[in-house]
Amino acid sequence: MGEVPQEDAPQGNASQGSPRDAKLPVIAVMGSCAPHRQGYARRLAATYGMVLVSAGWLRSEPDGLDRALDLMSRVPGAAGCVVELPSETPVQRLIGELASDEASTSLMDLVCVVDAAHLISELCEEQHVQVPPLAYADDDGPLYASAASLAVAAMEFASTIAVADGHLLDPDDLSAACALLSHLSPLAEIRCADECFGSAAQGSHEALGDKGAAGRLIPRPPLSTEHTGAGWICVLNGAFEPAGTHPRVSVARYEQLRPFHPGRLADVIENRLLAGEFGVCLRSVGFLQLASRAEVTAQWEHIGKHHLLHPVTVEEEPLAFGQDIAFIGMDWDADALFAALDEAALTDQELLAGSRAWESLPDPFPEWSVSGA
Repeated sequence: MGEVPQEDAPQGNASQGSPRDAKLPVIAVMGSCAPHRQGYARRLAATYGMVLVSAGWLRSEPDGLDRALDLMSRVPGAAGCVVELPSETPVQRLIGELASDEASTSLMDLVCVVDAAHLISELCEEQHVQVPPLAYADDDGPLYASAASLAVAAMEFASTIAVADGHLLDPDDLSAACALLSHLSPLAEIRCADECFGSAAQGSHEALGDKGAAGRLIPRPPLSTEHTGAGWICVLNGAFEPAGTHPRVSVARYEQLRPFHPGRLADVIENRLLAGEFGVCLRSVGFLQLASRAEVTAQWEHIGKHHLLHPVTVEEEPLAFGQDIAFIGMDWDADALFAALDEAALTDQELLAGSRAWESLPDPFPEWSVSGA
């Protein structure tokens, strides 16, 4: 085992809590802002008498999480662990590891700590970061992901969102930020990070509403590997009911029966949507078909300044076409965006030309590997 600075090693009280044969309770703390995430995780561990596994420890020890949890699971009466995840860690894999039936842990809460004043800039971050080894199983070399995609995944998978520094915003802007979080993750409980520990700045509680109050310890049944509260999923399932709303924040669902002309769609995405022509459209996910690849149903994935299409299913003779995409944004023009997308769909003449003609349409999107789709 490599030498780890004392302040980064697992810390806390392992002498009280659950019986030895029970699963080890774990609370995961995520977030892009390291100081807020670290401070919240430390206070959480101290409040509940749990051991803190810090992001610094996980970065210095590639298998540090497995080792720390294995050691803790062997301690009689261990109260549990608070795991502070490095910001570059994809949350989906951690859920699979901590919440599976075979795991020695029970994932009790996924807390995403959000810096209220920098929420929009977080979601519009253009930088890519290297994913740490603890986040993937195969040693295939370095993996990279956009910082914005990691940040939004942490928000969408969170069961609790703790809003930090809300007092730096005026009440209306804070209310809009919380409404945006509620739209991104409508099943999460949104709370004031400071109030969770009894030191909220004046005004934050009012803007956050009742959700800002401190309350539960480990509040709900353990999370499962299927856990997600992503707003876009709720929209596409017709079950979108955000707890927070604001006139500046809205969601809209785009549906179109005709496949997209790939050239015109690429122009709408690159030169209009990502350029901000339609306002601050921050998040959109759904499914679509390009006429030039009509046999493939692809997933549309967009966050901030990043957009990706990747194949999901392949049908040699598709019986139906269509687009179904959920959009979430602040101060954005859904009507104008949807009109542009309609113009990117096949015209009557193009539609009647048939699928053989569609294959020759100009297609600037990268090639897909569809063997496993």
